Amino acid sequence: IPPHRRKKHALPEGEVTIPKHKTKEEDDNELFNNKFTRIRCINLRRRDDRWRSFCFRMRSALGDQQHVQLVERFDAVDGAEIMKSLEYENIVSLHWDATKNAMYDKHICAPYTNKLMTAGEIGCAMSHVQLWKELLA
Repeated sequence: IPPHRRKKHALPEGEVTIPKHKTKEEDDNELFNNKFTRIRCINLRRRDDRWRSFCFRMRSALGDQQHVQLVERFDAVDGAEIMKSLEYENIVSLHWDATKNAMYDKHICAPYTNKLMTAGEIGCAMSHVQLWKELLA
């Protein structure tokens, strides 16, 4: 109701309840406290610097809240090592279509189809496969 018309159309008191909106912090706390019992972060064992950086940024963003304690490091598959062993064959495709990715990432160049995955991409994919296997076990 525009301010100049509020008196004419004022609603009777007691009949209207305005719902209280939660703050983002309240929503985040509810999400973490009620939904997650464990949080895994994929990180290469040889990149401890990235793990420390992640932990610092997480604590800076979330403070010392209890859900920070739920985060565990999951050792990533090192793509350089797995390429030597060929353990990824029949699990991860070596070629992929980057057409959709190119819509969001200006660094992806044409042709978008039949891209050959790098060792790092294979390691990343295998890390996610291992994490899903652990989740389903």
